[in-house]
Amino acid sequence: MLEERQKNQPIKKEIVFTVNCLDIVLANQFIIKDLNVAFSSGQVWGILGPNGSGKTTLLHVLTGLHRPHRGQILLNNQDLFQLSLVERAKRIGLLSQEPEWPFHQTVIEFALTGRFPHRSSLGWIKNGDDKKMTE
Repeated sequence: MLEERQKNQPIKKEIVFTVNCLDIVLANQFIIKDLNVAFSSGQVWGILGPNGSGKTTLLHVLTGLHRPHRGQILLNNQDLFQLSLVERAKRIGLLSQEPEWPFHQTVIEFALTGRFPHRSSLGWIKNGDDKKMTE
């Protein structure tokens, strides 16, 4: 049974994502140099900057799609690049802002693409989670 949090008691926020000494180089130029930041559960962050400043590239590095020039990215105290691709896909999702999608899908079918790493090697549903997602 869950206990109610006492008034004036701080909510414990677990740090789930840590970036240490991150450098990102694109076209032989540093777009980010020595970034250090920790993201806690329950926080909402935004990335602001002009077009072409590296916002999307930063997201691609933080999600493991690209490797940084230097630095370390920890997800729940584990090096992001030491995790298998399947394990990374189970823990991180990235939805692009690009409006074009090469497949004709319903919203439900599109949402279920995020369940792909949770399926068996043959693509079968392991449990009823996929069905619950559509309800």
